[in-house]
Amino acid sequence: MSTGKTTALIDICEQEISRGRVPWEIVLCSFTKAAAHEARNRARDRFGGGDDEYRWFATEHSICYRLLGLTPGQVFNKKQLRAFGRRYNYDFTGERDENDSLDQLDQRYQEGMLKSVADHYEFFVSYMNNRMLPFDTAYREYLRSVGEAPDGFTRSGLETYIERRERYKQENNLWSFDDMIRGALERRLFPIGARVLILDEAQDCSPLLWELIRFWASQVESYYIGGDPLQTLYFWAGSDPELFYDFPGEEQVLKHSYRLTQEVKEFAERIARRTSLPFPEYSPSNRPGIVECQCHSIDWENAGDCFLLARTRWLISLFRDQFLE
Repeated sequence: MSTGKTTALIDICEQEISRGRVPWEIVLCSFTKAAAHEARNRARDRFGGGDDEYRWFATEHSICYRLLGLTPGQVFNKKQLRAFGRRYNYDFTGERDENDSLDQLDQRYQEGMLKSVADHYEFFVSYMNNRMLPFDTAYREYLRSVGEAPDGFTRSGLETYIERRERYKQENNLWSFDDMIRGALERRLFPIGARVLILDEAQDCSPLLWELIRFWASQVESYYIGGDPLQTLYFWAGSDPELFYDFPGEEQVLKHSYRLTQEVKEFAERIARRTSLPFPEYSPSNRPGIVECQCHSIDWENAGDCFLLARTRWLISLFRDQFLE
């Protein structure tokens, strides 16, 4: 699918409900909390009912958290990460919000900038686990991807970090987000009563998540996978859009975009042609559009009402601090 994916998947929900399904018989999951909540809210607005009826409209991690019967105190979140750091004298950077909800924790952490050696160590563990790689392979890949490791980043230091991290989690009965996926796989856990699986934003799934989706798909009567490999955002976290192409099923490409204009489509296509991924054929919106590169020359005082989109909260905070001065 290329455009209007979430709407198309909600349409599939409607078709399934018209056949007699109830919402809790449908698993609709996505990689990010925002995408999962959007799908749930759209479905609830269209079909009615309370939140509990849409209990399986959530991120894969949140569903596994529920299936494992975990509590918030068992999550290896940023608060626990900082406590671990204090115990072993590791310095972590990033946002300092200790009130993140379950689905925000991983997203907020991964949006942080990698500055300290400890940041790189923690990121490596997530990368290795989500890519399902042995240590040596992950270590070589990681060094290639970062170009130059920070001063103090060593193989022996990384091995010590991993050993200490696992021991700390075991002592405190803590689960990281990749632990939740592996735990659900090892225990063969699946949402009770679910008969339909719908996956949105499939392009952002890592090999570990694809293992979970393969298992869940084997437990349902039908499954639908929606995504666009050209919209992959989480290469750095282990996502592999090639696995999306390899997943068995009939392919349907959505033929029209109600959002993207001709100008945006042409600009995106020029970028996409530099990759090995095929660019889908679709008709753009007939609204007027424009693509401009302003870089740092935006005259904010005279910009009027505008929408600022940035890759990370860290970049947003730079603009916010400028406005507050």
